[in-house]
Amino acid sequence: MKTRQLTVEAAEAGALLDFLARRLDLSRRKAKELLDSRSVLVNDRRVWMARHEVRRDDRVTVPSARHQLPVFGP
Repeated sequence: MKTRQLTVEAAEAGALLDFLARRLDLSRRKAKELLDSRSVLVNDRRVWMARHEVRRDDRVTVPSARHQLPVFGP
């Protein structure tokens, strides 16, 4: 699976859910679905909790856009 690595800047520190929504230009709901798929890594450790706090210089790895989530329904 192709991945994309993001580095947290000081101003972006906070809840992982909010970080993903901002950096990936996703709704909070889509960011939560990404976390629920358990495909997000923070500093090479799998994280699925939306409230997980990311800090400056943390490395967040997510699936590349093409491989993020399957699309279901209309």
